[in-house]
Amino acid sequence: MANCNGSLASVLSALTCTIPIYVLQAAPFNLAWGSSVYATVHASNVVGSSADSTPGNGAVILTNPDAPFDLKNELSITDANEIGISWTKGIAEGGTPVIDYRISWDAGVGTYVTLA
Repeated sequence: MANCNGSLASVLSALTCTIPIYVLQAAPFNLAWGSSVYATVHASNVVGSSADSTPGNGAVILTNPDAPFDLKNELSITDANEIGISWTKGIAEGGTPVIDYRISWDAGVGTYVTLA
């Protein structure tokens, strides 16, 4: 178990604690990107310790989403005035929903310019 007073985590203030992602991804936790980190907390003083708090979802391990794939011309909406492009979203969203996609174009020279 991570201890805010031990080497696995650092105390930021009296009411927060940080735990490095690499610790949560290693044994015995083995959490993947996007996993929820369910935890409890208890308080201690010179007299003793409190009971554990009600369990809560304290955090989600966030990362960038996976790249979309299967990019193709969407023939059903491509005509003489515009092209339609479709794709399949990446497998993992990174722990939070994707909020934007950016379409870029390359003239065959390896330099992409944003279209939309």
